[in-house]
Amino acid sequence: MTRYEWVAARRAEGFPTVAAARAAQVSTSAFVDWCRRRAAGPTPGEVEQARLVAVMRGIHDDSDGTYGSPRMTVCWG
Repeated sequence: MTRYEWVAARRAEGFPTVAAARAAQVSTSAFVDWCRRRAAGPTPGEVEQARLVAVMRGIHDDSDGTYGSPRMTVCWG
């Protein structure tokens, strides 16, 4: 759980946003910005990263957990 998620959870419980943000050591403006970005959905880069992670997990699973980053680099090279 990120600090922003923690602040959002406290806010959902009825705590003041300013107090929750202060406790999490984040600014309220950064929290509001995080809320806006989260509502906008994933960026193209985040979508591509999620796709790549899924491919890497598939390679790892297909190799019975024996392929790590060095061997995956060879596979993609």
